[in-house]
Amino acid sequence: MVKKTFPKLLKFGKRFFTMIPKDFKIITKRFILRIPSEADFSAIFSATRYPGFNDGMLWEPPTKIDELIAPLRSNHMAWEAGLGYGFTIDEKESEKFMGRISIRKTDKLDLWNIGYYTHPE
Repeated sequence: MVKKTFPKLLKFGKRFFTMIPKDFKIITKRFILRIPSEADFSAIFSATRYPGFNDGMLWEPPTKIDELIAPLRSNHMAWEAGLGYGFTIDEKESEKFMGRISIRKTDKLDLWNIGYYTHPE
């Protein structure tokens, strides 16, 4: 069973914007998608150590774990502004970090892009 909680729609002029609260989660039979947190840092950092993992990424891999703080803050600011929503994907039963997925607004009206990765382990 999928738990559904629908986000609030805000109207600005003729357009509607989706504002998703920071405690929003998508819960499926196998996974929980939630806003990223510092608890994810060790798993994210370890993924970037695998050869080939960073190929095609839009960011440089961190050289130390505390370099993940600024991207996390940026992710949260984009979330609050309704410009992008990054989710950590956890396995529901084990709570193991499985990867990340995000959707971001582009410069084109009503066009979003999506990016994701799974941990190589």
